[in-house]
Amino acid sequence: MMILLFAALVVGLVVGAYVFREQLDALFPSLKGWRIVLLNAGSAATILAVDLVGYLAGFAWGDIVSAKTAATLTLALNLANIALRFATNTPVGSKEPAP
Repeated sequence: MMILLFAALVVGLVVGAYVFREQLDALFPSLKGWRIVLLNAGSAATILAVDLVGYLAGFAWGDIVSAKTAATLTLALNLANIALRFATNTPVGSKEPAP
């Protein structure tokens, strides 16, 4: 079933990229020439993610870390990310500081 969903997603992306080619070029002029690379990178990432989820689902995490410790680590990571976002002076996706 997962293979069919993946195949439909790839076909949909290819058809969408072809049909909306001019709109994509107008919206993202710097992506011209990179669309096929992004499509291949996306499909490779999807395949790796599916395999990784399947591997991690069968892993006995309870033997390594308790549920309370995992929740605490997750909360700490999220709070650190929020603090870092406020500490930066550049907008997301930009190299230049905001005016």
